[in-house]
Amino acid sequence: MDDLFGGFKSGLLEDVSANTKKLLTKYDEKIQTRLGNIEGTVQGLAEGQEKIIAAQNILKEEVQALTKAFGLVESNTSVQDALDMDDYVQAPQRHKIRMGTAEPVAKAQMLKTATEWLSSAGFTAGEWTLVGPNLGNSFSILFGGEATAAGRKARNANRSLQMEDGIWREITVETPASKPEAEKTTKIFISPDQSPQADDQYKLARKTIQALKEVCPDRVFRYVRRTAMVKTGSLDIACPVCDSRETQGVKWHLPNLAECGIDKSLVLAKLDILRTTPSASSASGSQWSF
Repeated sequence: MDDLFGGFKSGLLEDVSANTKKLLTKYDEKIQTRLGNIEGTVQGLAEGQEKIIAAQNILKEEVQALTKAFGLVESNTSVQDALDMDDYVQAPQRHKIRMGTAEPVAKAQMLKTATEWLSSAGFTAGEWTLVGPNLGNSFSILFGGEATAAGRKARNANRSLQMEDGIWREITVETPASKPEAEKTTKIFISPDQSPQADDQYKLARKTIQALKEVCPDRVFRYVRRTAMVKTGSLDIACPVCDSRETQGVKWHLPNLAECGIDKSLVLAKLDILRTTPSASSASGSQWSF
């Protein structure tokens, strides 16, 4: 009996042990499968993170490149602005005289007229050269030789146009033959070379004088280039100010305006009509006092 029970017990334990092994084996397989899935997921996340980091690095490089490019463009713009300003305020070429006309003329005709003028002033053809287009409005006379001597020649040539009574002689030049008989000549505007800034000051001064004359027709106004001043008699009235091509205006001598009985508001209204640059017009009301 004991032997029978012992054998049954032993067999039962063997069956339980076998079943347990099977269950544990299956459980282990499932665990391994899950671990494999988890590792795959982790690996996928790691690869995704690496791709994100790589994309971020590429984006950083592009941003740096754009920043550098923008900085370069900004730098080039600043350099160009500085160069433009240098050109605007550049010193005049003392050996140069400028000749301009309202209508286009042939260079050959301008050369003929300039030769007659300069020959009468005592200059030979070998001392100067005419520069300009074959047909145009703007020409230049360049005197050769040592700089100081050439500058003196240009100054003396320009002064030769002033007659003994102080009036400046006018010179005209023939226009193209296709023009009507009444318009076959046009006046030449002759002046020493000057900077674009001085040019703009002169143009603004002319408009200022025109506005002043319309308001005060009984007064005589003139512009003194040396001091850049619009005057009436000995009194300073206005000063054209041209800091750049975009920033221009007129400063007014308020005490002298009052002394002359000039209504500044009326002058400004006339001047604003004559002005063509909006930025300049808006600056024309600047006040100036000594």
